[in-house]
Amino acid sequence: MELISSTERNRLIESVAHDAFHLELRDDYSVPLEDGPYEKWLGGVVDDDFMGPWLSMIRQLTQGGQDCSACPCRDRAARPVCPLGA
Repeated sequence: MELISSTERNRLIESVAHDAFHLELRDDYSVPLEDGPYEKWLGGVVDDDFMGPWLSMIRQLTQGGQDCSACPCRDRAARPVCPLGA
């Protein structure tokens, strides 16, 4: 699987005409930028300032009428299956 940069991801999301669907398949999504906020969250403190640019982009898109759902909805469904049964 070839990973794309966050800039390329944002470009693709911003080009959505009607709706975007996000399906996560990786086992781990750890990134160094989120280590500090995650540690704070474990201690009961919410620190989501690092998400400001992402939330701003999604807010702008949804206010423009695009649907940026992070889960399957209505007639959409996905069930990833490992072909090797592992």
